[in-house]
Amino acid sequence: DEMTPQDIQNAAKKYYDLNKVAITVLHPASTEESSLNENYNKSQNISFTGANHKKAYNIEDVKQYKLPNNYNVVMYNSKLIPNANAKYLIKTKTPIVPKNPATFVVLNEMLSKGTLFKNDDEFNKLKEKNGVGIFLFACQYGLVGDYDCDVKDFENGDKLFNELLKNPRFNKETFEKAVKDVQDRFSRREKSPYNKLIPELDKSGHTDEEVLEGLKTITLDDVIKTYQDLTADNVGITSFVAPYDSNPELKNKIFATVNTLKPVSPYSPQLIDKYEPINESKVLTETDNKNQANIVMAYKFKVNDNIKDTAAINLMNIIFGGAPTSRLFNDLREKQKLAYHVKSKIDREHTTGTMLLNIETTTDNKNTGEQSFENLQKSINGFKDNIEKIKNEKVTEEELAKAKLTFKNMILSGNESVVDKGSSALNSAGGFYGIDYENQLLEVIDTITVDDIYNTANYIFAGKPMYSIVATQDTLDFNKDYLDNLVK
Repeated sequence: DEMTPQDIQNAAKKYYDLNKVAITVLHPASTEESSLNENYNKSQNISFTGANHKKAYNIEDVKQYKLPNNYNVVMYNSKLIPNANAKYLIKTKTPIVPKNPATFVVLNEMLSKGTLFKNDDEFNKLKEKNGVGIFLFACQYGLVGDYDCDVKDFENGDKLFNELLKNPRFNKETFEKAVKDVQDRFSRREKSPYNKLIPELDKSGHTDEEVLEGLKTITLDDVIKTYQDLTADNVGITSFVAPYDSNPELKNKIFATVNTLKPVSPYSPQLIDKYEPINESKVLTETDNKNQANIVMAYKFKVNDNIKDTAAINLMNIIFGGAPTSRLFNDLREKQKLAYHVKSKIDREHTTGTMLLNIETTTDNKNTGEQSFENLQKSINGFKDNIEKIKNEKVTEEELAKAKLTFKNMILSGNESVVDKGSSALNSAGGFYGIDYENQLLEVIDTITVDDIYNTANYIFAGKPMYSIVATQDTLDFNKDYLDNLVK
């Protein structure tokens, strides 16, 4: 309580002296001293004047190709960075929805346990030896894959990833281990308001309890069939970020490896229209003994890929609750002292957008005896008051200007690393606006007006909300009448 701003400033001056910085670099034992010195000399040219950047990435460094097997290949020339990153997006034409709720969870667990030819331990040792990070994830819309490594180890990384993609370790032993690991993990998961909320917002979603119940009857054949369905009728797009200028032979190696994949249909952007509005509000509750109530208030709205709509929605969210300078932060945290953690975020899946308002507020601290049951009502009322305000009063030009700067910085900082650039290249090439999407978005941000924010807020908050709350039983009992009235 005695700390002052000057104390913090003095500590920063004392301990954050950038003239006294030691940097430790971990590198393979086989690394030559000459290459270390060479990389050190290159680092002298690094600039930290990020504010001067006007584009997310230089479009001249991005090339796009279509291969005979119909895969789209995007290549980003990272020039001096000695790393390579590859991303694969293998999409189904229609969503795959297994009957058993546990199928995708078990499938993804199995995809992390080696390949048909190498067990988990052998596969991980090879990844470590070659300095390769590998990720493969399955969902109802297809497969997302990723690997990164030093460019000199590209062939090893590519070989390991493709072995996993084409030959997952689908055997009885791995299946039984995956089921046990999923059961252990889901049995210990902390209670979350999203557990009951997600299935209400998306009918293909499942609660933790449904997954645990599904584990009792799931079979290896269920998992194999789902993977076969995911890879039966696809479109495909890949991105590769690497220093092509210094490794010109890499391009043909990439073409050769992608061409080994099973042919897919020609790629074109598509939106799956699965939007369903919230027809009636519900209050979903679950009891937990934590001293904080975890509250989520959700709105659904229909979206498309219109770039101006995307900019306006993100800017509105930044102003409302998506940044430390937001209205929710300044009201519910700074002014009303209801919580340390309060925010809003936008989720998007094809034509369905969701605005999620989240707060964790102390209501029932058994250790100190503090009982603030009314904080649950204050938090939800705080959400509602801020919603009404942004729907009925236009934001200020100053708020919008700050939000634009925040959003631009998010885009620019999201394209700093090799992996970031790979994600941007893949996502942009797979969309309706092409590989220059994020640069176009930076320009569109400047065109958004306070009227656009006003219209966007009224569009997003036009429907009925859904509530999901995890709190102590005493908290829920105290607020029973209030919660009942939320849905009347």
